[in-house]
Amino acid sequence: MKIQALTIGMSVRHPQYGLGIVKTISEQTAEVRFSDTLRTVDPELSGLVPAEPGMTVSGLDQPLSQFVESIVERVLEQLGVEKIRHHNCGTGRTLAKRQNRDAPFRPDLADQGSAAGGFLS
Repeated sequence: MKIQALTIGMSVRHPQYGLGIVKTISEQTAEVRFSDTLRTVDPELSGLVPAEPGMTVSGLDQPLSQFVESIVERVLEQLGVEKIRHHNCGTGRTLAKRQNRDAPFRPDLADQGSAAGGFLS
């Protein structure tokens, strides 16, 4: 794996040490936390591989989970939703509380059980 493909917070898999999280990146090595041990590894020589799906968008390389999370946060912000608080109303669905009552409500999304559409009043 090329050092340029690493991002801080990325989940990686090492053939000997298993799953880890990238903590810092230098020119040729990265510090990765495996279980309770911080190790310095050369991603190109160590056999390090991503542990999660990834994607490239217009030259931006990052883990798919980080990309999706940033998009969801922006959408919820635009909808006027505060940070989601988990409320289970016996429906098996997680609902969010609307911060701005003037924000548009999409009932078509509520039927899908998404946090964007299922608001509590």
